[in-house]
Amino acid sequence: MASVWSVSLDRIHTEAPAAEALLCLGAFLAPEIPRGLPTERPQVLPAALAAEVRDRLAYNRTLAAVGRYSLATVTADTIGLHRLVQAVIQARLGEPGERKWAQTAVALLRETFPNQSCDISSWPDCARLLPHLLAVTEHATRLQVAKEAAGWLLDRASAYLRERGQYRQARPLAERGVTLTETALGPDHVEVGARRDTLGRVLLALGDLPGAREQFERAPTDRRGDTESRPPHRRYLAGQSRRHAREHGRPVRRSRPVGASPTDHRGGPGSRPPRRRHPAHQPWLCAACPRGPVRRSRAI
Repeated sequence: MASVWSVSLDRIHTEAPAAEALLCLGAFLAPEIPRGLPTERPQVLPAALAAEVRDRLAYNRTLAAVGRYSLATVTADTIGLHRLVQAVIQARLGEPGERKWAQTAVALLRETFPNQSCDISSWPDCARLLPHLLAVTEHATRLQVAKEAAGWLLDRASAYLRERGQYRQARPLAERGVTLTETALGPDHVEVGARRDTLGRVLLALGDLPGAREQFERAPTDRRGDTESRPPHRRYLAGQSRRHAREHGRPVRRSRPVGASPTDHRGGPGSRPPRRRHPAHQPWLCAACPRGPVRRSRAI
């Protein structure tokens, strides 16, 4: 069967180069490819393929050529590429070709996967693209290419699964995201801190309080290690994360000084003592709390 596909690939190489390029891209995605995925971000594709996908008529002709040689099953919604066909295409490319098309596939997913994957409105797109994200990050890890972009993709996928309550599935993705980003940028880069923050949230949701605290405390500030030069929102989230981990992992109870009465407090006699609230019950979002913000209900 592989020899038959090789003959078809030889013919399509001569008669329809754009169709061959489309198959090379599809070889690094999941088998069931959304028909419109290559058209969503043509700017990251090679010039010849980008020109084809920008023209709807030319793109349909390219898909017809792919179907005519029985290399893929083309429907109104998907392009079905068998895993064995993907393997044959990868073997024909060789290592340089594999690295090139794996980088292209990662770049395509980097541009199309939602950045705000925690937002419920983005979940349909996340679910549609998640199999392809997992495929391209596997190839990027195997070929050691586009490690920073692959780390970002794994981070966003982990955040999506965490918000869906799939904590065990989110953990290995967050761990791989930390590893790839740290390998690409170094352990002291601020993006590594963002990856560790995501991993810490997953560990906290799983009940691994020491592990979550370790990730929050190991998160670097920025390239220079200067906390004040870090963006304000990152300083705020990091502070809230560490505070939340301390509160969960080692609760602190302040005792009254010896001889002090229950009415002795900062406000003085007759005043009401201040109420101490858990960080997770503040009206803002605690970075490490999977429950999110708790809003106070309006009095009736």
